[in-house]
Amino acid sequence: MRFFSYALAVHVCWFLLVCPVPAKAHHSAAGFDLSQITVSDGTVVEYELRSPHSYVAVEDNAGRVWQIETDATPILTRSGWTRDTFEPGDLVSARVYPSQSADAHHVLLVSIQTPEGRVLDSYNRAGRENDVDFASASSLAGVWTSTRADTVGFYLSYRDHPLTERGRMAQAAFDPRSAGTAENCVPFPTPFLMTSNYWYLIEVEMADDRIVFRGEFYDAERTVFMDGRQHPENGPRTVHGHSIGWWEGETLVIDTTLFSPHPSPVSDTGIPSGTEKHVVERLTLSEDGSTVLLDMFVEDPEYLAEPVSAQLTWHYAPRLEFISAPCNPEAARRYLE
Repeated sequence: MRFFSYALAVHVCWFLLVCPVPAKAHHSAAGFDLSQITVSDGTVVEYELRSPHSYVAVEDNAGRVWQIETDATPILTRSGWTRDTFEPGDLVSARVYPSQSADAHHVLLVSIQTPEGRVLDSYNRAGRENDVDFASASSLAGVWTSTRADTVGFYLSYRDHPLTERGRMAQAAFDPRSAGTAENCVPFPTPFLMTSNYWYLIEVEMADDRIVFRGEFYDAERTVFMDGRQHPENGPRTVHGHSIGWWEGETLVIDTTLFSPHPSPVSDTGIPSGTEKHVVERLTLSEDGSTVLLDMFVEDPEYLAEPVSAQLTWHYAPRLEFISAPCNPEAARRYLE
């Protein structure tokens, strides 16, 4: 069994903290050349905040229209963007990562200067290791964030986890452009939902008979039943599976089965999840109420050669607003154009 301690994975994340990288999203950044930055000046012809991606369409002096891709509504809102930030006719100057294809006009935003001289980028590209609250929660209810070290460390370790032969073949053949989930607004299941809250906040709502976890990415919602029921035999399979929970002292234990297959449940790692996947999570609120320790155990014998065992820390973030932004099919498919 392999155990990862992500809170200490500074060596994994040093490069990511120094060098700007795009937020993990529903498709890979492999289509862009992240080794160089070019400048695109021109006139805005279209702009709209959307999820999972927003776009600013800019026409240059030669009449070419550049589709400048950036992050989802929740991320940009926390970065100072609004729905009225740009209007058609605005003159802007954007720093972008160009496409790997020389004739493509689809580029990835680094930063953009507004007509008023403001420079906007994505909040998630800045180092935010200390951007957590020192507030105290009385329960798991509320809004929770994480650190880049925990979140990125988990994804990199999951990507490199020992796989079965079938898992290795699937990862090698994975193409996010043909996975069939992103463009249809199919959300990522656990473990992505519970480990993505550096980029996308998690909100927890508690009731006597159930606990609901909501994620900003794709507006995902997962229900954990706390009424003593068991997993149904031959029950329906869903993206988030069937979750039952109980308390062991101060620790919430969640047991989840009945997942539907997914081609890459941890962003763009390319490692699928199968019908035999079984996840056990333990969430423990710290004594001062400022953090939650998430202890996760993932079995998926079809694709994982051994279970994944991981620990991550959530930080209570009551001052951050959880932003509900459902996936827009047009924005989800635009990267295929």
